[in-house]
Amino acid sequence: MQANIPPEDETFLVWLQPGMSISLAQSVESYIHSEDKRPRRVKITPPPAPQTAQMTTEQIIRENYHLPSALSIEPIAISLARQPVFVPVDDATAAQEAGTMPERLRIKTADDIDGSTWAYTYTNRHEFSRAFPAGGGYADLSFESFLEIIERDGKFRGIVLNAGSDTSYHIPRELFEAVKQALPGRDGLGI
Repeated sequence: MQANIPPEDETFLVWLQPGMSISLAQSVESYIHSEDKRPRRVKITPPPAPQTAQMTTEQIIRENYHLPSALSIEPIAISLARQPVFVPVDDATAAQEAGTMPERLRIKTADDIDGSTWAYTYTNRHEFSRAFPAGGGYADLSFESFLEIIERDGKFRGIVLNAGSDTSYHIPRELFEAVKQALPGRDGLGI
């Protein structure tokens, strides 16, 4: 392996031969270049995860905040599968009889600065109450059901967990397959 690390620059070069690996202590953005222009396969592995079975989803999000979403999504998805999520809904949906699934779930959404629509959900009542201090209607759903609803509707760019909190986490549509693979009963992964 060769490395070129300038003393006063954030950009550095690393030359690896096939089969070599590198371990980095912080998240980095990388670009792969092969001199012969042939595509290369790269395996990225996250650092060892703490015991997440005893951690709340909020703790797992805080523990993984520095990792890219592609690496942090698995423990977060596994945690979400163990609990219901609280989905903010409009008053007409909230007024339906408790314990019944509404015919149409009218969730509250928001658009980002690019005009993309995101679906919002909260990991517990406390997080929901922080976002809606005056109260509001919500649907208590399994995360898997919520994901299926959002995935079916192509207008959504993704899901935002706990918006406005220190445990806020974005799940863009590109990661939905990874989330589904991490849920219980999918290829042996999950809890």
